[in-house]
Amino acid sequence: MNIDKKVPVSKNSDTLNFWQGQIATAKEYLKDYHNRGDKIECRYRDEERNSSQRNIDSGNFLSIYNILYSNTETIQPILFSETPEPDVRANDTDSMNARKAAKMLEDVIVYNGKLPETVSSIESAVKDLLLPGTGVLRVMYEPTFDKREKEAINNDGEVVIEQDEKLVFEEVRYEHVQWKDLLYPKCKKWESLPWIAFRGLFTYTEAKEEFGTSIANTLEYTYQDESDKTSRTYTPKDNKFGNAEVWEVWDKTNRRVLWIADGKAVNSPLRIDKDPLELDEFYPIPKPLFSSTTTGEIKPVPLFVFYQDLANELDEVSTRIRRNVDSLRRRGVYDGSFSDLEQLSSAQDNQFIPIKDFSKLQSKGGIKSVMDTEDLNNQIAVIESLYKQRKEIIDSIYQIMGYADILRGQSDPRETLGAQRIKGRFGTLRISKYQRDVQRLIRDAFRIAGQIIVNKFEPKTIALQTSVPIEEVAIYKEILEQTEPASVLVDIQTDSTIAADDIADKQDIIEFTAAVSDFVQRTPAMVQVLGLQATSDLLMAMLKKFKMGRDIEQAVMDRVKEAAKQANQPKQPSPEQMKEQREMAKLQLDATFKQAELRLKDKELDIRAAEAGMKDTREGQKLDLKGVELALKSLNEAQKAETEERKLQAEEANPQDNAIVGV
Repeated sequence: MNIDKKVPVSKNSDTLNFWQGQIATAKEYLKDYHNRGDKIECRYRDEERNSSQRNIDSGNFLSIYNILYSNTETIQPILFSETPEPDVRANDTDSMNARKAAKMLEDVIVYNGKLPETVSSIESAVKDLLLPGTGVLRVMYEPTFDKREKEAINNDGEVVIEQDEKLVFEEVRYEHVQWKDLLYPKCKKWESLPWIAFRGLFTYTEAKEEFGTSIANTLEYTYQDESDKTSRTYTPKDNKFGNAEVWEVWDKTNRRVLWIADGKAVNSPLRIDKDPLELDEFYPIPKPLFSSTTTGEIKPVPLFVFYQDLANELDEVSTRIRRNVDSLRRRGVYDGSFSDLEQLSSAQDNQFIPIKDFSKLQSKGGIKSVMDTEDLNNQIAVIESLYKQRKEIIDSIYQIMGYADILRGQSDPRETLGAQRIKGRFGTLRISKYQRDVQRLIRDAFRIAGQIIVNKFEPKTIALQTSVPIEEVAIYKEILEQTEPASVLVDIQTDSTIAADDIADKQDIIEFTAAVSDFVQRTPAMVQVLGLQATSDLLMAMLKKFKMGRDIEQAVMDRVKEAAKQANQPKQPSPEQMKEQREMAKLQLDATFKQAELRLKDKELDIRAAEAGMKDTREGQKLDLKGVELALKSLNEAQKAETEERKLQAEEANPQDNAIVGV
């Protein structure tokens, strides 16, 4: 936290009273939800059994069929299995610096997302979604300082010791926030929340380090007494091993962070910080994962609520099955005169029991005639009926939650591969909604991390976490700081949060290659009909339908733009076209010469006719003849000049063909 962001706390208690009242109201609003969530977590951990139920010999023992645990552990890896790679793209794809800036930001986000705790934090958020119904992931800015003491001279000329802090390293962390540690008021939409609060539990040592000794001494610390399972409140003078509850309130309306605590000695907020992260949406968390909400409020309903009655019925049926199975014993009677037959019930496999009066036993018809067992068929039928009932209850639960057989790895061996794919596609429609929510959570967390990197990270930190030279980091960082419009867009690869299906990926590659090949073959005809821009837009739309299409999308965009530039440039004629042009020019010159010859012949005929008909005007004819000769001379000169000009043009087009043009 930057020191200059901290502001003095007013001694006026109005601010403290206001926020204490807001926190108390929010606690009351979420009280029933918190109680329900606690019971669901106890159910998941199988902590509902009381002391009598734990005793197997007790007749009241309840056999738990933990369907909640089974569903949670089955669905969690389907929603999230691995952290995806961020995909940062520049809005101005024509700018090379913008694209390099986007790549630099992507590398920094990847570097900070590789911590092992990132995966565990996301997994915990997903588990909170499946159990109490709220999954929270917080993005933290963690600077590391090297604190040293140094001597300095004050205004009085005295030598004093001062604390010197030097920034050593910076990183972004993704922290799971326990669902009960997030507090918010009643509101219809998450985007409209005026504030949120995070609960922090501070020991005396932690409070002293964070707020100072004087404030730490005013807090009340709660200690859980294990002897009587009660909570006791102590002051630091009495006990220093408890925890003080401090609420970190993010006030979006005023863009500030307040630290609020209860206690008789507390008379003001512990600290007030001005907009510490400077985020667009202010809150350091993306919208949490909510299991199910209504349009009237954002308080979620846990998924277990929708089938808890069936889960209780499932436990009852399981208990009846266990009791009937326990009572299912082989019992019978035998003729008392054959006392040796008592050993038969405990005899081992292939063990034979000696009978003293064997001939008498045979005379009575053998063992069947002197022994009889209890009929167990009715009891077995009851057990079979209970097992059938339990399966029907489980199927009902799966129908309510939308958990298809194929989703749980079960399928009919008689079904074809195509039928199984169709069932798998439609069987995951309801689950895909939560998959998209998890992807949205991670994407928004990456976007918050990107803003923190741009707003807080020093150029030297970015240079250490990337291969970009530090002198270029400042240039790219200035591009990233543009907000209107945003210079880059942070996204994630689609479906990269779930486990990869190798068979499906191979099939996608085959289909993608075939689609691209077919499109390329049809491109010339499509360009003629639709134009270059419409064809490129159609190609980009096709690429987005495939997982791997996104990887080459930028390369395709670059190729399309290059083709467009080439299309706007004047095309150079091919050698065949140049030869054809020379032949056409020669034909045009020949036609011109022939037309000139015809015109000259016509003039000569006119002159001869004039000489025959008008002998008395020879002087005039001589003048006319001279005029005609001058006209012919001018025409020949014009034709000669035109021929020389075409020759020069042909030489400039292709010097090696001068002889042909000259001819």
